[in-house]
Amino acid sequence: MSRSNVFAAAMLAIAFFKTGAIAQTNSPVTPASGVTQQLQWSGVDVDASQFKGVRDLAINALGMRPVVDQPNFAVLVAANSSLFEIYGPGSLDRPWRHGQGGLAVGFLTDNIATTLKAIQKSGGILLDVLNVLPKAGADGGDYAFQFFRAPDNRVYAIVQNKNYHPH
Repeated sequence: MSRSNVFAAAMLAIAFFKTGAIAQTNSPVTPASGVTQQLQWSGVDVDASQFKGVRDLAINALGMRPVVDQPNFAVLVAANSSLFEIYGPGSLDRPWRHGQGGLAVGFLTDNIATTLKAIQKSGGILLDVLNVLPKAGADGGDYAFQFFRAPDNRVYAIVQNKNYHPH
């Protein structure tokens, strides 16, 4: 991603934040089980020269807080608990990092098992395995995610960050 593209994306994000155009997650409507509740995760693949600039922008301009801060890999959290991961050279390889412009998003659900079945019924193909990060969830419980290839041939993730209990 070129420096001008990163700048344009950042300016757009700032405009959305300042104008309130970002969807609020404190809606009084309770979604049905297995329904996407919000965009929960995003990841971007950058080269070595872009890493520091994107990381600093996320912290200084977007107000995100680093929860993992390593050379060439960072995980930042927004006020609504959504995550933004920055992958530089040598960081973990993920399926979305190949062939789709180095950008991916993940959707939050309250029942990952139900949602994964619905994804498969809708033509999605599950990739790799269900990943579980112990005690990394918003409620102190486990955080679960799985990548899938959608009918548009892009890789996305589905995430459950509360009340996850393996079956």
